Amino acid sequence: MTVKDLPDYTRQMVIKYEGGFVGLEELAIRLGFIGPWDLRGNVILMDDFESELTEWATDTEAGGSSVARSSTHKYSGDWSVKLSIAALVNGYASIIRRLLPPGLLRYGLFARFGWEYNYGLISLYLNYMTGTTRYTVDVDYDALAGTLVVYPHGGGTHTVASDLWVSFSGFKWIPMLVTFDMATKCYDKIYFADVEYDVSGVEIAHSGTTAKPCIEVNPMAFNEAANAWTCYIDDVLLAKNVS
Repeated sequence: MTVKDLPDYTRQMVIKYEGGFVGLEELAIRLGFIGPWDLRGNVILMDDFESELTEWATDTEAGGSSVARSSTHKYSGDWSVKLSIAALVNGYASIIRRLLPPGLLRYGLFARFGWEYNYGLISLYLNYMTGTTRYTVDVDYDALAGTLVVYPHGGGTHTVASDLWVSFSGFKWIPMLVTFDMATKCYDKIYFADVEYDVSGVEIAHSGTTAKPCIEVNPMAFNEAANAWTCYIDDVLLAKNVS
């Protein structure tokens, strides 16, 4: 029986590398990834609205607000979603995408909001239904008051930042990301206009429900000043197992 061996003066070596692949973040950007370049997780929803809104439901108040795809302003590709909000106090417009929940994991929800005049409020909003409980992740930026808040369990608001002014002349896109943990039922981080805020330990609001298990991704915009207001949304993304 012939036994294979290594040549003299050599030995077998096994090299194991666990450091990831350098440069994949930049490659992802160059290939058109619409989320934050350093977002680590498994993408379960990603839409830059280059196709029709057939997978999205829309919601507005009854006073004349509307939702439509638009090529007037866009961050990536040729299209975004235009929320045209009527001149009513608390007028609103939103888009809604529903999908099956992959489990009680750590999530990251991202979107870009764009506007020119500071007449209203933007909201990165998500409902997570388990079959018995509705968990509501809600992060709001009030462009009139300059405040960034979340709505914790128990009512009221938790102020993340105040005197937060992002207004400047002309149209602007603002990135917004919230990470949260459905295992602990708590928020984790908020990234707004590229600034990181720690909201770990803030409990996610929840209430009883008989709704079937479902995730509702629901970015929206409100009008607080009874002025007609237009807000654009682009690059909506939901990822699980974020780190």
